[in-house]
Amino acid sequence: KKNTMTQTKSKQTDLNDIVGDTSDNEGAIQEVFGFNTELQILGGEIKEGKKGKYALITVLEDIVEHKVRSSAAAIIETIEELIRKDSFNGKDTIGCMVKKNTSSNDNVFFTLVGLKE
Repeated sequence: KKNTMTQTKSKQTDLNDIVGDTSDNEGAIQEVFGFNTELQILGGEIKEGKKGKYALITVLEDIVEHKVRSSAAAIIETIEELIRKDSFNGKDTIGCMVKKNTSSNDNVFFTLVGLKE
């Protein structure tokens, strides 16, 4: 399948190209859960893929754990910040949702918003 994503300043690439082996997760967070859906994040880690880093995120849905990923810079930064603050202590979940945004130059990007610790 040919990649038809628009080339942007940050040169967007297909997430599978960045991640490489994707057998450790169910897919991109926005594809698995969609946008504006309340999520409970249980944990996260930053991984090095074939073409850059990505976040591997554990989301709790009812009592089922899901592993999803994101190569969105803003989501990676959020997960890195939560790791730095030791927010993933195994006791609490962090409530948030994935938001789709458009920058002033029409680039689409994803963020985690409404973080409730």
